[in-house]
Amino acid sequence: AGADDFLTKPFSVVQLRARVKVALRLKDAQDRGDVLNRELLTVNAELEQALEARDGELLRARNGLVLALAKLVEHRSAESSRHLVRLQRYCRALAEAAAALPAYAGHIDANFIRVLEDAAPLHDIGKAALPDHILNKPGPLDSGERVLMQAHTTIGADTLREVARQHPFATGFLHVAIDIARCHHERWDGSGYPDRLAGGDIPLVARLVAFADVYDALRCRRIYKPGLSHHTAVLTITEGSAGQFDPGLLQVFAQVAPQFDRIFREFGD
Repeated sequence: AGADDFLTKPFSVVQLRARVKVALRLKDAQDRGDVLNRELLTVNAELEQALEARDGELLRARNGLVLALAKLVEHRSAESSRHLVRLQRYCRALAEAAAALPAYAGHIDANFIRVLEDAAPLHDIGKAALPDHILNKPGPLDSGERVLMQAHTTIGADTLREVARQHPFATGFLHVAIDIARCHHERWDGSGYPDRLAGGDIPLVARLVAFADVYDALRCRRIYKPGLSHHTAVLTITEGSAGQFDPGLLQVFAQVAPQFDRIFREFGD
């Protein structure tokens, strides 16, 4: 229901005041963080545009290396060979449609979409650290194996964060990649992993990638499941995944779903 804290009855006025003060301090910190984040995004957009104008060849080389690195993980996990290309196209289609809505227009621009598309292939980069018997297990994972599998989010984010620390000139792109790697399995209702973020606390880039990743996973055949039809995949996301996705983006996804199907067919295996 959106509660941030609770008190067990009976409680004292002292307890109540203390909890309220904590909640107010947290809200104030969140507001300051939102302002700072918007300022950082503005500065980052200007820097990225300047970099692209001056070093377009470098950006293209970077994106090629990103795809090559992500494909190494893809081969290990027996993903479909064109999964990464489809993922990029899905993200662009969804983000472009979302940008037309007032709720997202202030957050999504051409630079946002370009960086999202470029960074999306790194979403599962942390799987490079997982053993083959977990990555390619034909049956369901046990509890211990699930913990290890879920760790690919933090491993990937920590790896990218270390790269950003050593190469601060690329922090704009890497910041987006870190958010995607860590948060693309978070759920709108707060029941995801690794941080159990909820609602707007989940980075927008991760919320967008989640649709693309889930849709493609549903459509593709795996050693443990058959691929679903487009219609069934869309129903699974829109009606069978309560609490998983951003409700606003869910409406956008329903509108652009035919584009997802065209992308899957055009870049199929």
